Amino acid sequence: ALRIVLTVSPVPLVATATGGHVLPATIYSKSVLRVAAEEVVRTNSNILYFPAYEIVTGPQAPETFFEKDRRNVSKEAVEMVMAALLARCERDDAAPVQVEAPVEVQPSGNAQALSRLIAEAECEEAMSDVSLQQPA
Repeated sequence: ALRIVLTVSPVPLVATATGGHVLPATIYSKSVLRVAAEEVVRTNSNILYFPAYEIVTGPQAPETFFEKDRRNVSKEAVEMVMAALLARCERDDAAPVQVEAPVEVQPSGNAQALSRLIAEAECEEAMSDVSLQQPA
């Protein structure tokens, strides 16, 4: 009875390992992920695709779905995506889905180490992108 939801993040890349420009690398990576997700969905009845990427980046999306830096997704966009996702969710008992405020969780052990590694990798990517560096 387990159902799996796949999506593609609308957040663009900040750097590449290829030396190529980040814009075509972002479009390529999102396209590959979208094709992979579609293939999985077509061959697995318990897996569905939710179009978070398309909601945020499609031609219908308002400019306000990204922050002024055009990299970070705005709170407005996140709220829209989550509302659409929750509206799409179906429960067997047909009870309405209750959304509660998120509980702050303090990572510990492996989760904390993993979070640190991810943050370090993101910082290294940002530092390697010349267009994001500020003049001295």
